[in-house]
Amino acid sequence: MTDGNPPQTNRNPPQVFWLAAIGILAALFAVIYMLFISAPSFQYPITLALLCFALSSISCLLFAAKADLSGTIGVAAIALGGPAAMWVISLYVVHALFPFHPITTDNLIDIARRSELKNGWTTFPDWMKQLGDLQELINQDEASQVRQVLDSAYYPGEGKKKISDPVIQALYVYVDKQTIRFLRLTGKNPGTADIYFKAHTTVSGGTTSLLLARRDDTITISDTGGKGDWSQVSADRSNPVDCLILTLYDEPMLPQGDLLYMNTTKYLGSGKLSLSAGIIAPQGINKPRVWQVRPFPLATNEIPAAFKSLPIKMENTLDPVFPALLPWMILLDQQLSQKTSEGRMSQGAREFLRTVRNRLPSGSFATFTKSETFTSRFSFRHDEGLSEPVVITFTRK
Repeated sequence: MTDGNPPQTNRNPPQVFWLAAIGILAALFAVIYMLFISAPSFQYPITLALLCFALSSISCLLFAAKADLSGTIGVAAIALGGPAAMWVISLYVVHALFPFHPITTDNLIDIARRSELKNGWTTFPDWMKQLGDLQELINQDEASQVRQVLDSAYYPGEGKKKISDPVIQALYVYVDKQTIRFLRLTGKNPGTADIYFKAHTTVSGGTTSLLLARRDDTITISDTGGKGDWSQVSADRSNPVDCLILTLYDEPMLPQGDLLYMNTTKYLGSGKLSLSAGIIAPQGINKPRVWQVRPFPLATNEIPAAFKSLPIKMENTLDPVFPALLPWMILLDQQLSQKTSEGRMSQGAREFLRTVRNRLPSGSFATFTKSETFTSRFSFRHDEGLSEPVVITFTRK
């Protein structure tokens, strides 16, 4: 028995097929567009993923429209095999037009370089263009500059027992025909810490460095580097590392200015690093700039290092750095005023300290910064943590 109404049949509205056609075209255009804006090594995976996603969505759309599969086996086969055939044909077309390029070392280097440049790092030649008159200085002694860059970027001192949460205060003092650097290093390392105290001149020249360690007001170590570039300093929880590295450079400030490399990563074992640095000079200098330096993916005929400007506030005073050095300065004056030194400071260390003190305008470590001889004073402090070495650059007025 029937109620007199004709049987209901499922018919696909024509709009569904138009939507499917539009979806297929949109998917193909999207794939082609992505091919031209993506890295070459990722063209094929992106194409495959987008195409399969788009066509599977279209298939779902067709079946969701309640396609009529009550016909013959041929009709059912077309309905079921049509989307699969479209997938296969599309993939063959894409593969023919854009064959797969296997990932190689060059591909990975290109991807890494793009990422570094996008994050604000710049290559060695482009960095030089931002240095003003210092570019001439680098061109005159490029081999020495490249050695310092590579040493800073690629030699952090792997395997050394470095300290945690190091705090560095460094002051560069320009005097007649020489430069003096005071670098204080404090931090935690229960046991024995390896301290790096090698220094390099801006151009090919000589340096002499002295490493001093103290506990309270007693010198416990004095090392002039006779056995290498690293020295071991004992520390415990109640007596953290407290070292002063004193370096005498046999060169004055150069006519163009100077580049000061600070290998901060050679001191950073764990935690974060805090840095304060200053420059004091009798010559007029322009406000210094601070750069981070790191390894850069190697390219043909290019220095494999990248630079990035460090946003810091440069002050026209030594307050961010000298007060932290003052306890050491007072201790050195006291040691040299005594006929015999307390602790373990060698005679050679005492003679080196006298040489350095005689180069200072006032003949005193504690008061030389007050001399009217110095007309330029700049310093900064960065406590946000540094994970890369830094280069301080400045030009002369």
